[in-house]
Amino acid sequence: MADLAGPMAAVAAAGGFIAALPVAATAHAAPADGPVRLPPRWWSNNTPHLLTAIMAVTTAVIAYAVCLRVGWRISAPGYWLFSVLGVGLSYIDLRRHRLPHAMVGATWLTCAVLFTIESINDGRFTALAQAICSGLAVSAILLLVALVAPGQLGLGDVHFAGATAFTLGWLGWQVSATAILTALVAQWVLALVTVARSRDRSTKLPFGPVLFGASILATIFA
Repeated sequence: MADLAGPMAAVAAAGGFIAALPVAATAHAAPADGPVRLPPRWWSNNTPHLLTAIMAVTTAVIAYAVCLRVGWRISAPGYWLFSVLGVGLSYIDLRRHRLPHAMVGATWLTCAVLFTIESINDGRFTALAQAICSGLAVSAILLLVALVAPGQLGLGDVHFAGATAFTLGWLGWQVSATAILTALVAQWVLALVTVARSRDRSTKLPFGPVLFGASILATIFA
């Protein structure tokens, strides 16, 4: 099925472009707290057209690159969903400093179901174990950091990092570890630069965009 990887990646890109339209509307309408819902008549609401176009093109490019890397397999739709929702989550975190648990949970659940089916169908139980261990280990470690050093990481950050580690762990330990470590180092550098420029140690930086960017780069190149 390797010869289908390119055409199916193109289909994933087209689907990502279309799916990004309601995701952009949902992300732009996300409140500072409370549930995040698709706004009524989202196609004609006040979502900026430029924002929608940027998110749609970005999602299409990411979906294409990720699905081309993953290949045509049962788990591919999970990576497609991670690409689509990851762009929306990054925007919400930039704008509202939150990562809605429902959107992150959708990635966990979808990938868990698809990984389980593929592991049974293809005998990839080692890959499933890697994904589970990666997700649980990262969740536990970052939850401890969030509890020991309040204000550094939110529960949304912990949840999204765990989902990212779980999703990438299916591809291998090194992919998951590269993404998480790269994101943490990049966030630390950004924090140092921000504090040095503003001299305000209370400034909070969103972790979601950095984590998602690192996860995409790790998926494609690691």
